[in-house]
Amino acid sequence: MATTATIYPSTVDDFNRRFPNHAANTIHALATSLQNANGSSWTVQHLEACRAVVQPCHTLPILEPYMPVARNTVDACSAKVADLTSLSSSQISKMSHAELRANGGVFDSFYVALADVSRLPDLTSAANDRPQRDRKPINRPEYDTGQGLSSPASVVTEGGRARHPTSSPFTPHSEDGWDYDIQLDRTKHEAISADLAAQFISSVPDRLSGQTSPNSRIEFSRAPKAFRLESLNISCICQDDGSIIQRKRNTFTLKWSTNESFLCSLEAKSRYTQADAFGRGTVSDRVIAQQVCEMLGSVMSIVEDGEHEDLDNRDRCRFLISIHQATIVFLHADFAPEYIAYIYSKTPPPELPHLIIHRSRDFDLEVPEHRKLAAETIVALAKLFIKQDNTD
Repeated sequence: MATTATIYPSTVDDFNRRFPNHAANTIHALATSLQNANGSSWTVQHLEACRAVVQPCHTLPILEPYMPVARNTVDACSAKVADLTSLSSSQISKMSHAELRANGGVFDSFYVALADVSRLPDLTSAANDRPQRDRKPINRPEYDTGQGLSSPASVVTEGGRARHPTSSPFTPHSEDGWDYDIQLDRTKHEAISADLAAQFISSVPDRLSGQTSPNSRIEFSRAPKAFRLESLNISCICQDDGSIIQRKRNTFTLKWSTNESFLCSLEAKSRYTQADAFGRGTVSDRVIAQQVCEMLGSVMSIVEDGEHEDLDNRDRCRFLISIHQATIVFLHADFAPEYIAYIYSKTPPPELPHLIIHRSRDFDLEVPEHRKLAAETIVALAKLFIKQDNTD
């Protein structure tokens, strides 16, 4: 029987009510299996230990000062904005890739990716439409499972089903009653959602952000980044699905540097919500846990030899863009010095800090008006990053 979900705590009081034993269940009390669990395996127990509070908001508070100039910057690109908002979901559903490229203007590749997402079958309906197969363990003396031939994603067979080591991003395996084919569908959904996000996020800074510097650019990189979380209390790895970066050009050779400055992660999910007690969709605790892992990991990865005191305000300010199918949201957290000290502490401090994460409203990229609003948020992010760079 399916369980209903409660809305994750948005205040410290809500957190204390949801987790009445939070003072004992600190990060120091995590079981070894939870300490070593990679990002895709983080659960509500990690959220309690990390003392995370998620506060919904319309606009991320840190971006509010940058939104007016972001709106003006986007509005100044009226022809390109017209391309971004020209096609409705109904029109997209009736067009081929070639027609989308012919009618999508400078955002033609975005429309193709959006069409691919909108044409994905629902995970549940896909499972119902698939013929049932009776899987039996392979019983041939000459059969080689291939175990150990590839690392780290080598396949281990369990009862005739393939099982991959848990990692982030998601890889299919047999757990929690999931059918293996359903999990393969899940990886497909995540990959196509990630492609949509890449097309959208990469196009906005390139076409709508008004960047004028010839030797510094904020861009999107499709290359995933692995983050190492290493302390006395955590030892694991998580991985994002791409990132916003800053790249600079050598003013003498005029070549763009192979080095890049990380600014913001992208995370793609196939399924984002679960039903609450009233049947309404609420963000899954497991998704929130993975988001916390990635944001915390991006901070911990730049700490050397546990010297977290060297982190500055910019190092502790972290953003995450999360997409599931065509819905995109923005998250931000400031990892205060006392919170980072808690993560690296040997014993719980007298006063236990909380991690406050702000989560923006949802933007549905199938809705033309939402595309423009999401683009304005990305441009505001770019304005913030540019100001931080000019301040350094």
